[in-house]
Amino acid sequence: MILAIKYCGGCNPHYERGKMARELTARLTHTHGDQFSYENWSPDKSYELCLVVKGCSRCISIEQGLSNCQSILTAEKPEDFSIIEQEINARMAGCPD
Repeated sequence: MILAIKYCGGCNPHYERGKMARELTARLTHTHGDQFSYENWSPDKSYELCLVVKGCSRCISIEQGLSNCQSILTAEKPEDFSIIEQEINARMAGCPD
């Protein structure tokens, strides 16, 4: 599985969103090895799963334009990352080797 990550512009961050995303991807890589990878979102590719990382709840338009994502997970506070990790782990458990 490839997780595409799209960050907001960072105009009003309430937490270290980049650090939280790096920690999440490190844990997922450790858990799933070669079956999991991530990259910055690109408008030129299609993705099964995208993660939108917002710095605050004001950033509402970032999901627009993500029509190349089959599923979108959104984080706008630190607590969201544990829920997202659980969701990705559950999806990965259903992936064939």
